[in-house]
Amino acid sequence: MRRRLLTILSIALLVGAVAVPARAAIGPVTVVQVGCDFEAVTADAVATSGGLTRGFVSFHGGSCADLGLIFYFQGSGGSWTRAQSPLRGRVLAAAGDGSSTFLLYQGTNGIWIAKRPHTGGLVNVQRVSTATQGGGALTAGDLVAFTDQWWAVWTEQVGPGGEFAPSLLFQSKTIGAGDCIDPIVKQQITFTGNDERPSIVLKPASAGASGADLFFSRNDGAQGTRGHIRTGSADCTGSWAFRRLSFAGDIDLNPDAFRSGPGNNHLTFQRDGNDVVYLNNASGGYRGRQFVTPGVEPRVATSLGVVFVAYKDFRQHPFVAIYRGGAWSGRDLTPGAGDQQVLAVTATGGRGTVLAASQASDRLYAVADL
Repeated sequence: MRRRLLTILSIALLVGAVAVPARAAIGPVTVVQVGCDFEAVTADAVATSGGLTRGFVSFHGGSCADLGLIFYFQGSGGSWTRAQSPLRGRVLAAAGDGSSTFLLYQGTNGIWIAKRPHTGGLVNVQRVSTATQGGGALTAGDLVAFTDQWWAVWTEQVGPGGEFAPSLLFQSKTIGAGDCIDPIVKQQITFTGNDERPSIVLKPASAGASGADLFFSRNDGAQGTRGHIRTGSADCTGSWAFRRLSFAGDIDLNPDAFRSGPGNNHLTFQRDGNDVVYLNNASGGYRGRQFVTPGVEPRVATSLGVVFVAYKDFRQHPFVAIYRGGAWSGRDLTPGAGDQQVLAVTATGGRGTVLAASQASDRLYAVADL
């Protein structure tokens, strides 16, 4: 399965753009210290009012439980707090609506939406699928929230093939309920190919009429020889129209999208093993760059015109490429460290925060004020 066993080149390269002076970052600062040696970690986070980053993390396998406890965390700069929740599962996505942080996660009895108001407490809101983890493909999903409502998209393996059965996309939404559509508890939205790693961005509108854009990789699954990024748009009814977005690479994987302003989408993904691509549609069509520094599983966020693309580089470290003041710069965030995993990037006030995990120190940590 070549696409699941991609390696990163171990040669020293730079971002390949004019550098701007780097501001001293804060961190790495421990966000959640777990008392077990984990084999895997799942997490996501969003920037919220007051410049805070809020999110969820769970540690799995090793001396931790197979489905670990889910921790909530919040903070900025060098100050972070955390709280252990009663929930167990794999964190799929986090989203914020201004007053609560929503969680999409997969537990022992299905896929759930949960909510933590900024005033405290974490409760399950709704189960959207009875699918539990199994087979050969890990469930992936994404989530947006608006005025105490949500729109979730996730993958499930469908049809014959056992562990090699194709993954297809499903959605659940309450955004628009009562205004343009009844709530959708579970609905399949793709029916062919093998679709992975959905990333959804909201197009907010008044009177419950919000639509969304969606990005995902459609590929040949375990063969790992071809795949492309596809995108789609839907109105508040949740009816999707999809098209192919990427054409240059042989196999494009792991898209991550972020929306800024009234209609500017930012997209990053992994091409042909370990090339990281960034695109945006500010000019009307999707244009951007391929970074010289190789890496995998990129994440993107932006604030006040500054763009942050974070990913795991060839040193197995968090690397961040930053577009600020008309130029790109890049840096390794943990020089001299061991194997790390990038989990999320947030941005507020023109500054970014990267959240990553270290198996050597059994923790989730943040590097902030980038």
